[in-house]
Amino acid sequence: NFSKLKYDQWDVINLWKQFPNVSVCPSLDSWGTRAEYLRTGTKWKLVEENLFRLFDELPNVRFSIATTVTAFNVLTLGEFLEYLIEKFNFDTTLHVNFAMLMSPPAMSINNLPHSLRQTALDSIQRVVNKYPNHVVLHENLNAVQLALTNGLDSRQPKANVKRFIDSFDRRRDTSFADTFPELKDWYTSL
Repeated sequence: NFSKLKYDQWDVINLWKQFPNVSVCPSLDSWGTRAEYLRTGTKWKLVEENLFRLFDELPNVRFSIATTVTAFNVLTLGEFLEYLIEKFNFDTTLHVNFAMLMSPPAMSINNLPHSLRQTALDSIQRVVNKYPNHVVLHENLNAVQLALTNGLDSRQPKANVKRFIDSFDRRRDTSFADTFPELKDWYTSL
């Protein structure tokens, strides 16, 4: 998740400097507290510092991101992409590989009502319109748009989704509703 670049006496950026071609593809599903919620162990401040260091010390690195799309992050996916483009000055080079989450089923976008799926589609379309030259990003977002549009409604009982989230919060001492305020009404309706 790019929170840590050192292990014992090894610093991966210093190691990578020894190679003529380096490709890096961290798993980043969101930013800030959302990222920390979705991937245990993520420290977003460190991720940012490490990304700036990577781009500063290895300016020719081939960089892409692997993002798992879930019910928890799909509504803010557009904002996340805008954040990455603006914060790290990606011109048309931001490459994101989107994977639709299949398991655990409680986190699937198919659990979202159609109104929230439409909100997610609108957010994604805003990014497509705002950054018309990011052709590769548009192509990769197409799969997310299709999943939101054509995805089946979940057969997962709402009570199971709520139980999953509550169990997750108890184990990690987190708060879904505080971390994802845009989903608070959905969560309380489960």
